[in-house]
Amino acid sequence: MFFLCLTFVLGAYESNTSLLFTLAKFYANSQQYDTAISKLEEVIKQDPANQKAVQLIEEYRNMRDNKVKPAGVIESGSQKNVPRDLTEYEKKLVSEHERKVAEYVEHEEFALAMTQLEKIISIVPFYGKPYYEMGIIFMRTGKEQEALKAFDECIARTPDSSYAWFYKGVMLLGLFNGEDGFKALEHAIEIDPDNLFFRLKTGQYYARNGDPVSGEKHLKEGIRINPRSDETLYALGELMLTRKNYDGAARFFTEQLKESPQNVRWLSG
Repeated sequence: MFFLCLTFVLGAYESNTSLLFTLAKFYANSQQYDTAISKLEEVIKQDPANQKAVQLIEEYRNMRDNKVKPAGVIESGSQKNVPRDLTEYEKKLVSEHERKVAEYVEHEEFALAMTQLEKIISIVPFYGKPYYEMGIIFMRTGKEQEALKAFDECIARTPDSSYAWFYKGVMLLGLFNGEDGFKALEHAIEIDPDNLFFRLKTGQYYARNGDPVSGEKHLKEGIRINPRSDETLYALGELMLTRKNYDGAARFFTEQLKESPQNVRWLSG
């Protein structure tokens, strides 16, 4: 009889605890953090050693107390879009959607990927990453204006997203806004100065847009980052040719061929 009573009590406790956790998550998702915390405090009253409840209280308090409005807030007076890191709970909520996004993009099922990204935004509207991924999809499907807007949304939420700044610059150049485009590219490099990809592409964009001096500067920075980058060596060789610096061109092409002798495409240049 004792064991039957004990089983009943434990079962009732587990059921009540589960309900309290469910209610806490519901209120937290509705941004009613004080009510969510009160439900978790009831759990701790029943089980003072419940570490899950303790951790969630700390997370919800941090979310509740994040009242300072930093740069990048989208909706005035709302905490929904204040840039911050995801909590562990939020990471779990979006992880399955992110997995599906990667799968759909791999198979070029962009409409389905967009649906998953919209779901992520509905869960964590302050999160910049889904906007960045939307921007990439818009780029791949030739929607430059939409891509530019998506990168701006990402930057508003994650001002130090170097790739969002870089691809914003690329989109602006594509829309014939060279001044703002190069400013965005330069800002990406300010955030991540040792990014070889940024240096290479920015150097090439400058060279193609009539500024070989700035192009050479960025390409040489690329060589500083990786002296064996055959693509950057070749780009420098090309740039030297346009400036009629044939000795310089020959030197960089020779260095490139040392790094990639099997690449006859460079030899044909």
